[in-house]
Amino acid sequence: MIVVALDAAERAWMEWAVVELPAGPRAGGAAGPASDLEARVPALLTDGAAGDAGALVVVTGPGSLTGIRITVAAALGAGMARGIPVHGVGALEVAAFAAPGGDVVAVRPAGRGGLWVGRYRHGEQSLDELEPPVRVDEATWRPAAGVTVGRIPPWPAGGSPAPGATPRPLAAAARFAVTRLPLDLERFDPATGRVIESRL
Repeated sequence: MIVVALDAAERAWMEWAVVELPAGPRAGGAAGPASDLEARVPALLTDGAAGDAGALVVVTGPGSLTGIRITVAAALGAGMARGIPVHGVGALEVAAFAAPGGDVVAVRPAGRGGLWVGRYRHGEQSLDELEPPVRVDEATWRPAAGVTVGRIPPWPAGGSPAPGATPRPLAAAARFAVTRLPLDLERFDPATGRVIESRL
């Protein structure tokens, strides 16, 4: 099965990955700025590599409300049109997959001098939240000694992703996300990026 994953939780850039299950990533990339998402996202969802997708995965936050709303809306629309499921994955869950397995502190920019930080335990295709995401001050926050940190973006501050490079953490998170129930408008709260209730 082909899975297309979109991450537009950052203000300055977005990532995408095409993952073949169970084989692994087969395409992907990153681009910025995120200001032209309304044109870029539909094009990604109809790209040749993504055209035969059996599922879509979209990052649900926390992060840029504009980027998240655009990608969630585009993915839900494309999923409805194609009759394929759309799954959600948290922004910090993607960051957790940037680190080796085990206990990890996941970190992503929160803007205005802040960071989103959460603690997870993950295996190859499993992830458990140990501490929910919180916003901290970037200038004063430091991870505890000996703690493994998964960070998105992994490049230096002020840098940018390499064009055409497949984002491995997003691809790994997509493999995990498709094991969950799909998103739908009644169960998803875009303000928090969390599922409101489970539908059995």
